[in-house]
This record gives sequence, C-alpha cells and structure tokens, in this order.
Amino acid sequence: VARSLNSTNGSMNGLTDTTTSIATMRVLKRLVHGLIALLACLSGLSVPALAESPLPMMQNASLAAAEWLMRQPAGGFTLQIITVSSAEQVQGFVDREEALAPHSLATFRYQRGDDLLYALTLGIFASAEEAFAVRGSLQMAHLSETDMWVRPLEDVKRSIRTTLQK
Repeated sequence: VARSLNSTNGSMNGLTDTTTSIATMRVLKRLVHGLIALLACLSGLSVPALAESPLPMMQNASLAAAEWLMRQPAGGFTLQIITVSSAEQVQGFVDREEALAPHSLATFRYQRGDDLLYALTLGIFASAEEAFAVRGSLQMAHLSETDMWVRPLEDVKRSIRTTLQK
C-alpha cells in the first residue's frame, strides 16, 4: 500500500490519492471476504460471491499492472475486454469507453508468435457465471458482449509468466 511519510514527525499521512485509496479498500475487502470464505468452508457454510466495488468516473483511469493480476487468488475468472498492439491503444480505449469507469481494470502484455500484444481485463470473479453476468450487463459503446472473453485467471497468469512485463 502506497503511503506517504510525513518528514517532519515521521507519522503516516494516509493514502496519497483516490485511486490508491480505492484500490486499497478493494484489496482489503477481498482479503476479508477470503477469510470469511475460508472460515465458512471450514465450518461447512457457503459465502456469496464478492461483488465489484464501483470506482468513481475518471478520465485517464489508472490501470492495474500484470503484477496485480498475478497476486489474485487462484481459481478466479476475469473478463478480457480487448487485445491490441500497444499500451497507448489500451489507455485510449479505456478513456473512450465510459462503461468501464466503475470497474476494476488491469492490463498485461504477452507474446503471440512474433507479436507483443496488450490485453485489458475487467474484474476478478469467483466463478465463470459471475463473469458472464457482468459481461452481459455491460453497455459498451465500442464492443459487443460477444467480443469480451471470460477467462480463467490461471490462463491469464500463464500468459503473463511467459512474457517479460514492463
């Protein structure tokens, strides 16, 4: 968690910006949910899937990097929204597509043949059904529902592992 250190008295000032604050809350929410799910599993109960937390609408939205995707729990799913040939194309798409603003977004690059490709993902979901439901609810201006790919996180992580990230 990125925090700034107050040089005058050595105390922690709190989170440096809204994006970091929201990301931190989201990580903490997932950690708490994971602990609850673990305890419920040990006692034979079930826990509802964790829902996406909305982000405020922002221009030039900050994208999580491949390292963030690698830290997500095994067994989850994500939506791969687009695959393009540059990081600038990913950011341009995010800036133009207002339907993405309230969702967690991440990007990673991977090698396919001689091409280096950049993928944009949306959300982390406990099940494929959850990911399909979100995919069906997105009102995208530049993509149809069938253009988005529900993808197991393990598959994404395998792609990330095979390509050096910036």
